[in-house]
Amino acid sequence: MNLTFVLFISVNGSQHSMSYADFVAILLTAIAVIVASLGVGVAVLAIWGYQTISKNTKDAADKKASEVAGIKIDYHLNGEAFERQLRELIAKVQAEQSVQSIQSDSAQRAEGEKENVSSGNDIPAYPGAERGC
Repeated sequence: MNLTFVLFISVNGSQHSMSYADFVAILLTAIAVIVASLGVGVAVLAIWGYQTISKNTKDAADKKASEVAGIKIDYHLNGEAFERQLRELIAKVQAEQSVQSIQSDSAQRAEGEKENVSSGNDIPAYPGAERGC
C-alpha cells in the first residue's frame, strides 16, 4: 500500500502539489524550531535558577556564620580564660607605665644634677635639698 499525501494549494489560480515527504520535512522543521525554543527557555530558567539558588545559599551561609560567630564571641568574652588574660594584660600595661614613669623621673633628676654641677652649686639634687634638710 503506497500512501501519498497530496496537498493542493491554489496560488494565483494555479495548483501546486506537495508530496508527503515535503510535508513531513516542514513538520519536522517546525518541531525542531519548537524544541530549540524550549531548549533556550529551559537554559534561561536554569541560569536564573542557579543564580537564585546561589544567592539564597550565600544569604543562608552569611546568616548562620553571623549567628555562630555571635555565640562564640559571647562564649569567649564571658569566659574565665578571657577575664584572666585581660587582667594579665592590664597588669602588664600598668607595670610598663610605672617603669616609664620611674625612668622619666630618673631622667629629670639626672638633668637637675647636671645643672647643679655645671653651675657650681654643691647642694645635692634630692628631695628636700632646697630646704637644707
